[in-house]
Amino acid sequence: VILAHSSTDDTLGIAQRMRDSWGSERVVVLHETSPEWREMDHRQRTLDAARELGATHVANVDDDEILTGNLLGSIRDRAAAIAPGEALQLPWISVWDGLDRYRDDDSHWSRSQVHVVFALTPQTRYRAAGDGYQHHARRPRGNTGRVLTPIAAQGGGGLLHLQFASSARLRAKQALYKMGEVLRWPGRQ
Repeated sequence: VILAHSSTDDTLGIAQRMRDSWGSERVVVLHETSPEWREMDHRQRTLDAARELGATHVANVDDDEILTGNLLGSIRDRAAAIAPGEALQLPWISVWDGLDRYRDDDSHWSRSQVHVVFALTPQTRYRAAGDGYQHHARRPRGNTGRVLTPIAAQGGGGLLHLQFASSARLRAKQALYKMGEVLRWPGRQ
């Protein structure tokens, strides 16, 4: 399930060509035309579409992330092994200032684990926080089972986060996030 959100490039066209190539029973394209970023609502919309397809497990990968190649042969089996309500998290590898290096220090950007796969329960859902905050929740509500971490550190692979590959883009994106959060949720830390 792909959600194309108000993109001005050819993202929607690429997604539609993928659907046309693979078939609409395998690729569902949702198009969000509202320019307002409502992350939890968008994630819930994709979750609803996955349920309509009969999904039991969901892999949640943003458009600036990609799985490391060494996990491609094993990730499906690892995901299938988790029970309803459980989640699988992987090291979040921050590609840093180019595509040929990643950050490896004691910072948050180097030591994060990120929820990538979860097994659905009837209670699984995404919802904004009580104050309406709509950003940065990977694990849905209602999934209260174990969180499995099969790879403890970046050296074994994980999810490459490309957000930091371009420092100019990173600064612009973070400024946009900060401005939006201050305007929409004044006083929130």
